Formats: sequence, structure tokens, C-alpha cells
Amino acid sequence: MIEYVYKTKYSIKDEDKYTEWFNKVISSESKYVGDLVYILTNDNEIIKINRDYLGHDYFTDIITFEYNKDDEVSGDIFISLDRIKENAKNYNVTFEEELRRVMV
Repeated sequence: MIEYVYKTKYSIKDEDKYTEWFNKVISSESKYVGDLVYILTNDNEIIKINRDYLGHDYFTDIITFEYNKDDEVSGDIFISLDRIKENAKNYNVTFEEELRRVMV
């Protein structure tokens, strides 16, 4: 099961489309989705998590806490939408392309 949690005003317009796409990617690696939670947040929460849990004092686009078992992909994935927006601009891609890139 894939769950999306929004801690900003942004939300994915078509969660089913993203879920279907992600399931295809995972299947192509001979894996399957267990319990996967995407938490879409901002720089303030990302840096707090980075400091509190990883001892890092910098912004990042994604922090993952994996709970994988064998071929099952499970975990909590925190994504900074502020970093996604900036990275998309820097790499000259759309926001959605950059979001999908970090989701995998």
C-alpha cells in the first residue's frame, strides 16, 4: 500500500497515476510494494529530521527510513518540495519530473 501525506498546500493531483507508475518501477526490479508512506513536506521539517535523526545540518531533497524485507519495499520517505522546486529549476526539468525522480 502506498500512502501520501501532505504537510504543505501542494498535493499530487492524481495519486492513482503515481501509485501505478511506482508499482511498475518496483515490479521491473522484481520487488513489490509493502507499506510505503510518502510525506511531502518543506525545508523546515527536512532539516529538523536531518539534524534529529541523522546528525546532519543541511537541507536535502529526500530522507528515507527503510523497512524493507526481502523483496518487499517498505518505508517512510520524507520529500522536501522546496528542494524539488529548486532542483527542477537547476536541472531544467519540470517539478513533476523531479518529484518522480526522487520518489524512486
